[in-house]
Amino acid sequence: MAPKDTRRFIGALFLASGAALVVYIVSGLSLAITASVVVLGALVAGLALWRVAGAADRTEVQQAIKMGAIAGVAATAAYDLSRYLIIEVFNFTIWPFDTFTLFGRALVGAGYEGWWVTAVGTGFHLLNGVGFAIAFTIWFGRRGPIAGVLWALALEAAMLTFYPGWLDIRSISEFTQVSILGHVAYGSVLGWTARRLLPEPQGATAESRT
Repeated sequence: MAPKDTRRFIGALFLASGAALVVYIVSGLSLAITASVVVLGALVAGLALWRVAGAADRTEVQQAIKMGAIAGVAATAAYDLSRYLIIEVFNFTIWPFDTFTLFGRALVGAGYEGWWVTAVGTGFHLLNGVGFAIAFTIWFGRRGPIAGVLWALALEAAMLTFYPGWLDIRSISEFTQVSILGHVAYGSVLGWTARRLLPEPQGATAESRT
């Protein structure tokens, strides 16, 4: 398999948790089972691809995974912080962080309550944010904030396709505004951070990072 094909397929594997969520929303199957099957399948496929990848390709992908994870944590924090600030500044009635509890219940069961359910859902939210960031970093990591924003807006389009019906959102206008601005913040931080953290390819000049 060509190096570009290897990176393309490995990057796609980090979309597994998001794919599991889509399957859950569309089919109503258990998110815990769906996520376990999809993520396990991604791990098996990833290990198989890793075994046939060349040494140089392994090194590049490994760096992208590490830097993408760091960028993903920063970008997800920017996403959530920006959404909170938007709601506070404009006095919106929507509270998008309720999805953390919904994620948790989808994973552990609808009958469960408590902070730990929200904590499980928050972990799933972070897993998605970091996974999407790693996929971006493997594919487009050196392209900067504009590419990051375009990537985030593609994620936004997917969210607007599935979330309103699933969450039965009443104030779709507020939801859309908060979501778009949050994704712009996510993409900007992701694109900038990934480009700054990734090591230079051979032959690159110092000016290419500025």
